[in-house]
Amino acid sequence: MTINGLVHSWDRSRRRGIAELDDCSTVQIHANNLDATRRRPEWQGPFEMRAGDRFECVRDDQGRVVDILKVW
Repeated sequence: MTINGLVHSWDRSRRRGIAELDDCSTVQIHANNLDATRRRPEWQGPFEMRAGDRFECVRDDQGRVVDILKVW
């Protein structure tokens, strides 16, 4: 399932953060677990998400964010 969201906080050193999705659910994002880190070499270094960023993501059946498609 594809859905948009807003990053509330992001820890660059730990490469994880908290976000609120447009369906009003709150999720944790762990950059190491994203398919995007395998697809985009530039995301394997410091992951470029910041508090206030909007993003489009993919969620699995358990509700976890498994991929980030774009960030704006």
